[in-house]
Amino acid sequence: MGKIFAGIDGSGTRMFVDELMIDIGIKKSECTFVDIYDFFEADVIFSFTDLLTQEELRDLEGYQLYSIDTVTNLGRGSLADGICTRHPQLEPYIIAQDLYGSFTQRPILTLKWMLSSFAGATSMLTMSTVLFILFQKTVRI
Repeated sequence: MGKIFAGIDGSGTRMFVDELMIDIGIKKSECTFVDIYDFFEADVIFSFTDLLTQEELRDLEGYQLYSIDTVTNLGRGSLADGICTRHPQLEPYIIAQDLYGSFTQRPILTLKWMLSSFAGATSMLTMSTVLFILFQKTVRI
């Protein structure tokens, strides 16, 4: 399956990817996890992130955003539907075509996770959304 970066051991991203691999039936022996120092050696990068900046996208030249399934399959038994059924804290999310230039030449189906927390002594509830982003190394033929 190749080299994978899915965060550091014990991180939320890594634990989620470990669960996904079990759900999908991928054995850990079929791939190699790389650490942060070998980030750009990875064939696939998994990340929970906020919206990406232009600088971050420049760093990821040579990769493309990976769509979990086609947008038209959403609600019809797509892989995103299955993941969200298994992990109800997640919801499908569509990154619009052209939002990230050449990284989104078509709509990208991914997942979002709404996080909530209380801020300090004011006990003010804050909500934030993180996206589950997958990058796949571009194959040149």
